[in-house]
Amino acid sequence: MELDNEKKDGNFRWTDNDVTVLCEVCINYIHRNGRGQAFRWHEIHEEVQEKSGPKYQFKSVKNKFDSMKADWYLWKFLKNGETGLGWDPTTGRISASDEWWKNKIAAKPDAKKFKNKPLHPTIEDLYFQIFEGKRATEEGVVAPSMDHSSVNVVNVGGDLNEGDGEDDAYYEYTQHSSVL
Repeated sequence: MELDNEKKDGNFRWTDNDVTVLCEVCINYIHRNGRGQAFRWHEIHEEVQEKSGPKYQFKSVKNKFDSMKADWYLWKFLKNGETGLGWDPTTGRISASDEWWKNKIAAKPDAKKFKNKPLHPTIEDLYFQIFEGKRATEEGVVAPSMDHSSVNVVNVGGDLNEGDGEDDAYYEYTQHSSVL
């Protein structure tokens, strides 16, 4: 019996939904274990199988992650590598001349895949969360425009006057923005 995503040669086709599942599993893994920890691919493979069904072999999951990482850095290179490029918000494509694309494809042949099919914004956001480190959320966000009267000092350990001279306190903000 051949699975829907299986090709005759044994490789698998990853749908956007399957990529989303893999990304979410990796993001959850990072949240549980920390960014500096190496992935335990057997755990990730099991969780992907649990969420999307037994479609993929262990090696396929790791290979897909590696190709996602390469795609992310290539996409960033294309999108952010130069000033003066245009952006089509309706298609999500980079608006650049044919000569610009020719030069980029000559330098990095894999760039050809992004000329007419950019990263989907949802996938781009997930890749950012996985490969770029921290992501801002409303929790703990501080802005220079915030009303500082809403700041409470919270002591997280010991007397502030004792110890090695470093403050063991942080500022707790009770609001997320200030409306003028």
